[in-house]
Formats: sequence, structure tokens, C-alpha cells
Amino acid sequence: MPQCIMKFILLLLRRLADAMTYVDHLKWEVKCLQQANADLRTQSRKQWQIIEALGDYNRYCASLKKPRSANEKEAIDHYFGNGGPVDFARRFEFQRAIRRHIRRIRVESRDKIAA
Repeated sequence: MPQCIMKFILLLLRRLADAMTYVDHLKWEVKCLQQANADLRTQSRKQWQIIEALGDYNRYCASLKKPRSANEKEAIDHYFGNGGPVDFARRFEFQRAIRRHIRRIRVESRDKIAA
């Protein structure tokens, strides 16, 4: 095989290796972004749950049997003692299912328009 063809094949192999390395790097970046997105969703969910536990309605319910307004500890105890996290998870998952359904409908209608 001539020398120039061998050099050309080596050059192509190097570029292919660089391209594969770049693709692997992009895959790694996508995984990192997906993990960051999942972390933000988890953090956001926890924040919403804390907001709900310390909210006015929960404080009101916690203070019904007391002659005064419930403090933060009593509100959180009431929230966890009366099924607040279970109810929150049920409502949160229901909202996610609705969002997924709406997204699916949008994609389907976009595909129908494009066709």
C-alpha cells in the first residue's frame, strides 16, 4: 500500500477517535445536565413541601385544638402526623402526569400539522 494512503488512513482514524471522544464527552455532559435537572426537581419538591407544611392553612389546622396560633414545630408535627407528605406526593405525581399528557398532546398536534 502506498505511503500516502497509509497516512490518509491514519489521519482518518485519528479524526474518528477525536469524534468519538467528542461524542463521549457530549454524552457525559448530557448525563450531568440530566442529574442536575433531577436534583433541582427534588430540591424544588422539598421546598414546596416545606412551604406547604409551614403555610397558613396547615398552621390553622394545627392550631384548632390550641388556644393560640401554632408555631413552626407544631405545624410540621401536624403536617407529618396527619398524612401531609403522602397527600403531597399524590398531588405532585398527579400534576406531573397531567403535564406529561399535555406535552404528549402538543407533540402529537405538532406532528399532525407538520404532516
